[in-house]
Amino acid sequence: MRTDRARLFWICVAAAFALRLLHLWLIRDNPLFDRPIMDAAYHDQWARGLLAGTWPGPEPFFRAPLYMYLLAGLYAVFGGAFFPVLAFQGLISALGTGLAALTADRLWGRRAGWLAGLLLAGLWTSIYYSAELLLETLPVTLNLLLLWLLADRADGRPGWRRLGLAGLVLGLSAIARPNILIVAPAVAWYLLRGGFPRPTARGWAAAAVGLLLPILPVTVSNAVRGHDLVPIATQGGVNFYIGNNPASDGRTAIVPGTRPTWQGGYDDAIAMAEKDAGRDLKPSEVDRWFLRRGLAFWAREPLAALELYATKLRLLLAEGERSNDKYIYAWREWSPLLRLPIWPGWTVVLVLGALGWSRRDGAPGGRRLTLGVTALYAVSILLFFVNARFRLPVAAMLAIPAGAGADALWTALRRRRWTHGWPGPSVAALLAVVALGDLATFREHRTETNPFHHFTLGNAWLAKERIEDAGREYASALDIQRRTPQPHFDLIRDNLYDAFIGLRRREGRDDQALQLAREWVDLAPGSQPGRLWLGELLLAAGRLDEAAAHYEIALRTAPDDPRAQLGEAWVLLQRGDAGGALRRFQQLARRDGDLQALFGSGLALVQLGRDREAEPVFRDVLSREPGYWQAWGNLAEIRDRSGRLEEAREAYQRLLQAQPADARAHAWLAAHPR
Repeated sequence: MRTDRARLFWICVAAAFALRLLHLWLIRDNPLFDRPIMDAAYHDQWARGLLAGTWPGPEPFFRAPLYMYLLAGLYAVFGGAFFPVLAFQGLISALGTGLAALTADRLWGRRAGWLAGLLLAGLWTSIYYSAELLLETLPVTLNLLLLWLLADRADGRPGWRRLGLAGLVLGLSAIARPNILIVAPAVAWYLLRGGFPRPTARGWAAAAVGLLLPILPVTVSNAVRGHDLVPIATQGGVNFYIGNNPASDGRTAIVPGTRPTWQGGYDDAIAMAEKDAGRDLKPSEVDRWFLRRGLAFWAREPLAALELYATKLRLLLAEGERSNDKYIYAWREWSPLLRLPIWPGWTVVLVLGALGWSRRDGAPGGRRLTLGVTALYAVSILLFFVNARFRLPVAAMLAIPAGAGADALWTALRRRRWTHGWPGPSVAALLAVVALGDLATFREHRTETNPFHHFTLGNAWLAKERIEDAGREYASALDIQRRTPQPHFDLIRDNLYDAFIGLRRREGRDDQALQLAREWVDLAPGSQPGRLWLGELLLAAGRLDEAAAHYEIALRTAPDDPRAQLGEAWVLLQRGDAGGALRRFQQLARRDGDLQALFGSGLALVQLGRDREAEPVFRDVLSREPGYWQAWGNLAEIRDRSGRLEEAREAYQRLLQAQPADARAHAWLAAHPR
């Protein structure tokens, strides 16, 4: 029997690992494969920081740290290469399929075990996330290991070693995703009322010690580094508020009133709490401030809160996979493997799981354990917000009863009779209707109407200096938004236009850049970056009055905006008011150390006929930025006017090193041979 169970485990693991390794190989040319973004980028940065000694910082952990330590260890072993690290992560995911198979085998029999393992092996979201630098894969496998340790036992009292190991696994999962701690009541109930002799005091003590063993070092580290009592991490309160406020839609992971970027949102959230408190706050105090805000929403608007939770429940049960980082359907298209329409998804494991739990045979205590743990973990998601990767642990747990459900369904079809009562099929049918009904309005799987994906892809190509490809993707994003306006486009609007205008300027297509800037300002008149781009492009086109008008609006909005002040100074210089321009340039150069302002002050001095004062200014510019070719050109002209031809020659030669096609330098050097 042990040999048969070992065969079940290793065949499921091998099948799952083969699929994950093949998927990883097929997406290795993905432009983001070696350039992680958003959460994945921070995981990568923190893991490398661990190796470099720059992370963690002096504050408590904001996010539970286990995955970052695992990632750092893998980087140390594999030299920081992404492919072997993600392949190892695929192996971790594959081990989870074997554990799911063993648990289903113990509770419902061998065929249920095979089906559970193969369902999880082929679950497309599990395959997808195994190749992402995200922490979901690790706690998924730890959670499945916990269920196996608890369910896979003889009918006698659980031994203290197994309970200690179960506690240790729960603790490790908690320092990867702390919300797993919500399942503790279901575990305790199972140990007390699961139909077995209750654990001894030694067993309970072993479980408690095992649980605390991974958590206490994190708590101590937080106290020593941050002088703050934080058991694991400080993101719980802010995440609770994100999912419990009047503006929440149940899925968007942004604190209302903060910037839609990871670091910007983090900094703004702290500033928001400290402004309200009127003092600097410890991270734990910020965490509690947001927790109180979320609870106050329930106290003030209970009906709105209940409506929000109904929305989150609908999103949790829905077939559509809603991402909060990269758009999962668009990036799935990069994998020829996942493009095949054969892989089980959420609705399959949900419906089959309901059928499995309704079976009248099997181990009743284990059935209640898996149901209780899965249901409580689902509640932990509802407490915050719903997205594809947060519910992946639920889908993985569902695979265990789903194997039993698939087994029962197959038996019923062969025998033409369902023998487990009709409540199960009725619930399964209702869940299928609710889940699949989502597809009537779900649109995120239609990549042709998704501007967000094209924006992300454009950024990836731009980072790889694939300028033409980046421009094509940015243009596609805007074309989609013009044809079929998408909600939440404002989250990327400013960054998209800013990147696209910068790219067009880099290509020398200022006319298109100007058109984009006008569209941006028409779409969002209050956008300061859009207004400033429009001013700069009008200035470059010599349309000084229009540029001045936009800079004036920008300065009314933000009087101390250095970019607007710099633009106003350039307008003055081009209008011939060199004295007024000089005062503004010098003020900016002194206040902000702005290199363009320093260069502008040199130009203003030249216009005023003060070459002797301008020359050291240009030299100062070049000491900070030796490749600033415009400064070499002006320095050469000053030296030429003062009759220092050899010094002028040197400056023109340096200019040509930075700008080989400069006609003025070539003409001067041709007219002044040695």
